[in-house]
Amino acid sequence: MKRWLVFLGERLPIHVLLISSIGLSGSSQALSPYPLTAMSVGLGTVLAFIFFLTMRIMDEVKDYKKDQIAHPERPLSRGLLSLDDAKRAVATCFLLALTLGLGTLVLGYHLAAGLYLFSCFYLWLMYKEFYVSVWLEARVMLYTITHQAVMVFLSAALTTLVYPDLESPFDILRPGLHFLGIFFTFEVARKLDPAAHPILQTYRILYGARKTGALLTLACALALAGIAINYVYLGRSSYFLAAGPLLIILLFPRFVDKNHKGIEGLAGLWMLFFVWTPFIVRLIG
Repeated sequence: MKRWLVFLGERLPIHVLLISSIGLSGSSQALSPYPLTAMSVGLGTVLAFIFFLTMRIMDEVKDYKKDQIAHPERPLSRGLLSLDDAKRAVATCFLLALTLGLGTLVLGYHLAAGLYLFSCFYLWLMYKEFYVSVWLEARVMLYTITHQAVMVFLSAALTTLVYPDLESPFDILRPGLHFLGIFFTFEVARKLDPAAHPILQTYRILYGARKTGALLTLACALALAGIAINYVYLGRSSYFLAAGPLLIILLFPRFVDKNHKGIEGLAGLWMLFFVWTPFIVRLIG
């Protein structure tokens, strides 16, 4: 147990997962036209937490060979836990997620349960690299797009916990657009180290500063578009939310090679802000 606590503390801080899960659950539901309940937000938080936990341990397993070379200090690389230990944890988490999905179905949230189970199935495909790992890894942008899409499906599952009836596909998927560009922005921002080991294939190394800057700009534009779609649909102004991605765009060209960690930190802060904002706005009226 002590080894697992060290592993979680270093690679999967529980408080961060919990904060992210509460925000995603509350905001996914706040971006619907229906009222939130303590039950819907609480259930959504549990579903999101287990999903994120599964995904993070899954990433540790998938990155094991690369981490042995580029990050020998990480828990699996230095032998704190074995690869088999981590794989068993992934299987256990998947089983728990499936059980929660079926439990959600029993509680009467049929659409949410179906979407959550689909999200788990999609996550399993991600774990197996869609069974075309060599082909997919050679296509970095396609790899990124296929792995970011899961956030739309997960958000849809959480959103429909407050839907009384089946709505149009757009209305169900719309809240996920709020998160897609934001998570994509952070995904790019955390891979800007020009001195990273080549095996990690960071965007900065693969594409150079100029193309990576364009990619980050595109990610921010997607974030702004998703936010605008949701807030215009709900009749609220979103101008104040635009400052975060725009600030990242303005800072990137100047500081990417001097302070890439600063850009990553800024993107992380704004990701947390964006994830929580719709929930907070709904709570305060």
